[in-house]
Amino acid sequence: MRLRTALMALVIAFVPSLAPGCPQQTADRDSERGAPEAMSLLGTPLYRVEPAPSAKAAVDERLAKAREDLARNPDDADAALWLGRQLAGAGFVREAIAVYSKAIAKFPADARFYRHRGHRYVTARQFDQAIADLTKATQLIAGRPDASEPTTADRNVMSSETLQYGIWYHLGLAHYLKGDFKNAAKAYRECLAVAKKNNDDQVVGASDWLYMTLRRLKANDEAAKVLAAIGQV
Repeated sequence: MRLRTALMALVIAFVPSLAPGCPQQTADRDSERGAPEAMSLLGTPLYRVEPAPSAKAAVDERLAKAREDLARNPDDADAALWLGRQLAGAGFVREAIAVYSKAIAKFPADARFYRHRGHRYVTARQFDQAIADLTKATQLIAGRPDASEPTTADRNVMSSETLQYGIWYHLGLAHYLKGDFKNAAKAYRECLAVAKKNNDDQVVGASDWLYMTLRRLKANDEAAKVLAAIGQV
């Protein structure tokens, strides 16, 4: 489940430039790959991973169609959001961020773009930018109803995630990965409050990260209560 593997995803989302060989061979290989999509926290360039052969055709088709849709409808917020999601899903993180940035300039009050750009800033290990975007998103959703989010494969099929859940979840994650567990706990408490209104998948995801964050803070009694509540879902 993606909710339980976010940290692992940060490790395997891109191929690090660690292949054996002489420095010149490594440099040549990296040049063929193009610019890295991100830099690891250890300073290693991280490159896009090609989709699995069994999935590549579908990924490429969705991405091509999303590009065409936005080209035909450049002022359509949904088309911009969908292209950004397809780019991110295909591993083009930098381009996805650029699409979201352009959309934010057109639709500055649309929380969805801050939510998804913030998510991709997390992928790119740019945690301060992620926190800024996701904090902005929390301000934009204040007092508003939650909204379902579609799957990456089909915009007409809703996933178990919602806009508000995704915002608080990734804000907590950005703080957690910075080692700011106090603010991570605040975000995951909000995330859990949203999750309890929605579905069990969200409750499990928010509880998992809140538990880990509280253990980091040595708030073991509160962490135990988070786990105890799971049996009551």
